[in-house]
Amino acid sequence: MRPNNGPAFDYPHSEDVKKHFIVASVPRSGSTLLCRGLWSTKLAGAPKEYFNRVHIADFYKRWQFQNLEQYCQLLKQHRTSPNGVFGIKSHIRQLQDIAQHIDIFRELPDAKFIYVYREDKMRQAVSFEYGRQTGRWSSDDQGVDNAQYNPQGIMECLQEVVAAEQGWSQFFDTHKIEPIRVAYESLAANYAGTIRDLLSYLEIEFSTQDTIPEPDIVPLASATKQEWYEKIHRLQSAGSLE
Repeated sequence: MRPNNGPAFDYPHSEDVKKHFIVASVPRSGSTLLCRGLWSTKLAGAPKEYFNRVHIADFYKRWQFQNLEQYCQLLKQHRTSPNGVFGIKSHIRQLQDIAQHIDIFRELPDAKFIYVYREDKMRQAVSFEYGRQTGRWSSDDQGVDNAQYNPQGIMECLQEVVAAEQGWSQFFDTHKIEPIRVAYESLAANYAGTIRDLLSYLEIEFSTQDTIPEPDIVPLASATKQEWYEKIHRLQSAGSLE
């Protein structure tokens, strides 16, 4: 079981959820950094990929729930912060998969959406391919850095990123949702300010004097990824990726 799926990371049992939110993520957009920032305030629930099948399996070991409706209720009982806020993070495919079995708008009524994206799509694709090869998705992962430069793989990741963004755009249009939009580059440049802005957007009461805790992970920079980025950028500039 992943450590933060265990009971040590639960809040006191709650039956009173006042606010719901969903962090709408695309791969390698900084959503983990953002979610951990919100979680660290102890005012914005414990947002993570609860609809990821790996995490569903972990929580099933804990709770032996009968269906996904019961799973959602158990999550809200254990992962709602004391001020009544519950949040999740989801990729579009996870939300689409879960929506085949439950009514997400009934389970998370009046949910606000935070859409996280990255302006530099090619650097995002490089990071995605690096993660796929090494298993290192954040700075506290222990994967092995044995990755090999693979321009085709990077371009496949770029296509997946674009498809995910299009999927969210269609979802928002269909359901007439206007999310708040957060660029990874802005989050990295102004971490504490971004977290404060999101607490305000979610209408969560907090003192402007309170300190936002420092992030417990840092951007997963590496010489390998920078080298890949420079190589793929040269190919792109030369028109060799057409």
